[in-house]
Amino acid sequence: MFSQLFSESNLPRFRQQQIRTAWFDPAISGWDEVTTLPKGMREEFKVQFPWMSLTSVRLQASQTAHKGLFRLDDGKLIESVLMVNSKGDWTACVSSQVGCAMACDFCATGTMGFSRDLTVDEIVDQMRYWRQFLHTNPHVSGRLSNVVMMGMGEPLNNYDAVRDAMWSFVDHMGIGKTKVTVSTVGVKRGMDRILEDESWPDVRVAISLHYADQTKRAEHMPVANQRPVDELQAWCKQYLLRYGNRNHYLTFEYLMLEGKNDGAQDVEAFSRFLKGIDRYKVNLIPWNEVNNLAYNRASEARTLDFQARLKKAGILSTIRKSLGREIDGGCGQLVVLGEEGG
Repeated sequence: MFSQLFSESNLPRFRQQQIRTAWFDPAISGWDEVTTLPKGMREEFKVQFPWMSLTSVRLQASQTAHKGLFRLDDGKLIESVLMVNSKGDWTACVSSQVGCAMACDFCATGTMGFSRDLTVDEIVDQMRYWRQFLHTNPHVSGRLSNVVMMGMGEPLNNYDAVRDAMWSFVDHMGIGKTKVTVSTVGVKRGMDRILEDESWPDVRVAISLHYADQTKRAEHMPVANQRPVDELQAWCKQYLLRYGNRNHYLTFEYLMLEGKNDGAQDVEAFSRFLKGIDRYKVNLIPWNEVNNLAYNRASEARTLDFQARLKKAGILSTIRKSLGREIDGGCGQLVVLGEEGG
């Protein structure tokens, strides 16, 4: 793989740069096309270092999204999604793990359990695939301008690989730090590392809140037993002291779950949680139906009412459009089960 190539090959700096330039060029799809290298070197690398660490198994498409199923070298499968964004370009939703250990009871990925972390190459190659996809499909207009680490897995439980992959997005794919978002349900160790890590890229952070009340959150999101709501609130304040500015704010994701988190007491809990957090954005997200999970999507009327009550409490929010739902590529729908999972 790419990272392995540099660690195992004693290449001069100019050769490393030639390889790096070709590796991240969406117009190049294999070693044979890297004509800046001698033919013998290309043949050697073709055998030792596969051009991609994942293989496309299936691609599904709708008017607003494309979902890819990818097989890794060990046979495990992951999903990744390309979605139209508000500016008419594309956002890649990238996975960081095979499965997920967080076990949130409203999320399809959580039903898989956890298999393993993805490597840096396996994370980066999802982006390389989508960039090549856009390049080779001219009828799909627009560029890949944003990336969200919101696919399968908890990104901060695979901290080092996710951090290094995000630097690749920024350094080698021309994606600005404010166009990269990493999402977390609130894991303690990974979040604390962000505050201490000088090598952390100051990308945007989104917190999957969903419940602002500790009792409810612990019931449906086991991570709340590790990091209670009051500790999560304190972390948010520390984060904003270090990174917060006009372009860097925290985003709070909030699934609209009928009868679960959309009542008057939930507005009060949300208001208490945001006290002292001065730079944030709230996204209200329609829950995407997942078979066998005992939830109902809050109706549009109920969601609008909840949004109005938040506004009355001084909390502005956006109701996020759900993309990819028709191909099971929406928020919380990514899952690989049974024999398909390898």
